[in-house]
Amino acid sequence: ILERLLALGDGPQRGTAASPSAVRAALQGAVFGRGGLGPAATTSWLSALARARRPHLAVELLLAVQEAGGEINVFHYGAAASACAKAGQWVTACNLLSVMTGARVESSAIVYGAAISACEKGDNWAAALAVLAGMPDAGVEANTITYSAAISACEKAGQWLVALELLGSMLSSSIQANTITY
Repeated sequence: ILERLLALGDGPQRGTAASPSAVRAALQGAVFGRGGLGPAATTSWLSALARARRPHLAVELLLAVQEAGGEINVFHYGAAASACAKAGQWVTACNLLSVMTGARVESSAIVYGAAISACEKGDNWAAALAVLAGMPDAGVEANTITYSAAISACEKAGQWLVALELLGSMLSSSIQANTITY
């Protein structure tokens, strides 16, 4: 199945886009749920797509498995968000957070951290701050990693005052800074 997925396109920058129907066709014959492929197979495929920097394909796979009745959990969303982060696809990563909420999958700081990293790599410090600010509404506590990613996004954009404000906010929230933060 992985070979079939990797043979598909991944958006305009890779040629032809992987359509939802093409992803479903790649999954042809796969049985999910009881007696079939479990969540570990999906995690493995999503992780491979993340390593290959295929974010759009990872998101389509996530949705196709869910549509086919496969179990989708926070680890799957984390792998898809990681694919977005590696490719700097911040819009896709932010949309994924909404999809995750709509699917009633419990959020995690790991998924939010990946979305913030996608914003950083996509040169959108304001979006990184918006994702960080939205964490409490999702019931997710910011941590050293999420703050560090947001601070890094601000630093790369030359937004030093905002980065320093974030550092102050982080420390006043009793979140420990690390060498990456500084």
